[in-house]
Parts: sequence; C-alpha cells; structure tokens
Amino acid sequence: MFRLFSKMPRYFTILIPFLIFNLLCCTQRAKKQPVSKSNGENIRLNYAKGFTICDFGNYRKIMVSDPWQQSSKVSFEYFLVDRDQKIPSELDGQQIIRTPVSSMICLSTSHIGFLSAINELPSLKGLSGAGFVSDPDVQKSVSEKKVLDVGYDQGINYEKILGLKPDLIMAYGVSGDVTGFINKLQDLGLNVVLNGEYLEATPLAKAEWIKFVAAFYNKDNEAAAYFSRVEANYNQIKSQVADVGIRPVVMTGLPFKDAWWMAGGKSNLAALISDAGGRFLWNDNNSREAFVVSLEEVVVRSAKADFWINCGTVNNLNELIAEINSALPHGIEVSSIQLLSYSSKDLAQSLRGFIYELRLPIDTDAARLTAIKENMDKFMVAPSFNIQRMSKGKTITKDIRPFIESMSLDAVSKKVDLTIRHAQSGSARPVDIITNILGYNTGELGQVRVIKMETVLN
Repeated sequence: MFRLFSKMPRYFTILIPFLIFNLLCCTQRAKKQPVSKSNGENIRLNYAKGFTICDFGNYRKIMVSDPWQQSSKVSFEYFLVDRDQKIPSELDGQQIIRTPVSSMICLSTSHIGFLSAINELPSLKGLSGAGFVSDPDVQKSVSEKKVLDVGYDQGINYEKILGLKPDLIMAYGVSGDVTGFINKLQDLGLNVVLNGEYLEATPLAKAEWIKFVAAFYNKDNEAAAYFSRVEANYNQIKSQVADVGIRPVVMTGLPFKDAWWMAGGKSNLAALISDAGGRFLWNDNNSREAFVVSLEEVVVRSAKADFWINCGTVNNLNELIAEINSALPHGIEVSSIQLLSYSSKDLAQSLRGFIYELRLPIDTDAARLTAIKENMDKFMVAPSFNIQRMSKGKTITKDIRPFIESMSLDAVSKKVDLTIRHAQSGSARPVDIITNILGYNTGELGQVRVIKMETVLN
C-alpha cells in the first residue's frame, strides 16, 4: 500500500489480462441431454452467487453462472464423478470430471491462493503469468521447473499445456470470446472449467469460491472449515472499524495501454476498502465491473486520495513513479511515494492526520487578517471548542479542539497552515476551521482554497 504526497499490504489479487483469440470462433456444441434436477442436495453457500454445487450421491453437478463481464443468463455445467465410481448413464454427453484431480493448470494467479488454502499446491503443474505470482512456494517451483508458465493472451503455449497432461484447467473470462479458447482446449481432450470469483460483489463471496475449487479435490469439509475461519476473522475486523470517525480515501490501479481500468464502485474491491475502514475514490460508480477512466479524471480525483493500492506489476517505488508520470499530462508529476507499513490491520489505524494549506482570498484586507489571527490564537489556547455539525442526518455537538495539532497564519501570502490529527473517535475537517475559526460563512466557502499537502502516517 502506498501513500500519495499532495497531490499495497497487498490485500488484493491482480487479475491477468485474459486469453482472447480473435481467430478462434465460438462453435456450437452438440445438444446435451437434460439432467434430472430432483433428488439433489445443494451445498450451502452463504455469500457467493456465481456458482452452485448440487450433490446427487453418485455424482455432483456444479453450475457456474455469468462468468464474464456483462454476461447475462450464461451458464456452464460440470459433472464430478469419483474415480472409483461408474459414470451414471444419465450423464451421457455431459462434461465429466473425475475427482479428485491430481494435476491442475491455473490461468489466473488468484486461483493459486485457493489451492494453497486446501494444501493442494503440489497439484499445480502450470500457470499463466509467473511474474504475477507472490506465493514463495510457487515461485520456488517455477524456478525449479516443477511448475511451468504456459503463457497468456496470444502467447499461450498449447504444446506445453498438452505436455503437462493436466486433469483440469481452471480459466476465467473477461468477455464471451473466452468460449472459443475453451472449445479449442476441449477439442484437444482437456477438461476446462470457468472460475468467476472476481465478479462477486463482496470479498467474502469471492473467498467462498474456495468451495468451488475444493470440490474438484473432494475436499468440501476442509474448504468449509477454512472459509468459516476466514469469515469469522473478516467480520471481526470489519466490526472494529465500522464506526470510525473518518475514512481515508483510497485509489487503485495503474494505467494500462493509455487507459486506466478502475474497479466498479459496487465491486468486491470497493467493498473490501469500505470494510477495512476506508472509502473508495470511485464509490459513486454503480457498477460491480471494471470500467475505463480518463487520465485527466484520475489526476483530478487523486488529489483527494490518502492511500493507493493495487499498483500493478512494478517492482519498486522508482518504477511506480516512472510508470505514473509516463501517463500523466505534461506539467503534472508525482515526486515521491511512501510505502505503508504492513503492521496495521486497517486503514484508519494507519492514519495519524493531514497537513493542509488554506489559501485565503487574495483581496483579504488587513482588518480581516487581524480578526482571523485573533480567532486562531484564542482557539489554540482554549481547552475545548464545540461546534455543531451534521452526522448521519442528525445535528451533533463536537469538540474539535483535540484534533487540531497546529495552526498558523502567514499574513503576507495570505494562507493558513493547518495540521489535523486523526483518531479512532473522529477528526476535524478543514471546513470546520474555515467556518468556525476563520469566520467565513457558507456562501464564502468557495473563496478559500483547500490544499491537502500531506497525509501523515503512524
């Protein structure tokens, strides 16, 4: 996680640009016989909406729904039959996957974490984009050629995939074009399943896809136990920061090919930021899917950001600064970035306060400057200073004196240097100072320019 000056721990997984082949067409498969929907028992899912698992006793049916962006009423069915069981006659023509699988290729590095959670990393034989892997055990296996990088996008290596003879390939799609890629792999005699975890609306729904992955290993109980621990821990941390007084603003991502893909305001990433005590910079967006933002809009909004996460594939801060500045308009640049400590559990606890510069109107006369100085001096020596403000639709009384660390007036340049302290109980806002101390009414607020100079960390 990084902090912006003036103007990621890495909790989030980077999704690799997926395999899209313009020359592959989406072929029509033979019509399959319907499978009875009766007598099956659905595996309980508390959050995930993108898949279901139904147990029929001698086999299980997994259905994945709408597994790529903007898909509607699209579904895929996979039928899991234990290796020592005879394939039921009613499954003729269906995609059969023998379980437990013993070898896997993951075409998204986010899926590797599920394997690790159920102790199935040894089954990983191939992946897409080794440079995106953060798991040290997988990195070691890649360096020792025990796990092979099969490429991605148009650089996918079909011969390498065939040579690995995987029991299963776990893929994901950004658009419907992925079906052409899947059909080609299936024509080669390979089992492919789509994992749509990244499209879930909440982090817990995304995490619950561990039950989807575990089903192919016959590890339903292990997955359920692991998810229960994650759920309890997540909700405990979420409750601890639910009522924080101020929420740091968080921006995400980096430009990619002259476009800045931003997570939707209703995405699981936006929900994760909110649950961690922050506020997503694009929380006014109503999509759960990624969308393109102009660089100009990023520049304007980023001035409000306190933290920055998911900074792409850069290896150090210097690379990050260079990557950003290469995409920014001429005359605008980021000069420095600070790495945030991994020790804090939530964003709010990492924040100490803000340093602002309040630029007064250029025509402010000497008499008003004197009055402002007197008000500021009285405030700084006062033991308390109560103001009225709106909070959650109600008028409350707030003592803002404990939150003001320093405040000074430069009468020559007509600016006020202000340092505001943040605490779990809340904080003060520049507008509180402008209206209650400097003496500007609501109609004059636009005349005072507020510039956030620095976000101060603990």
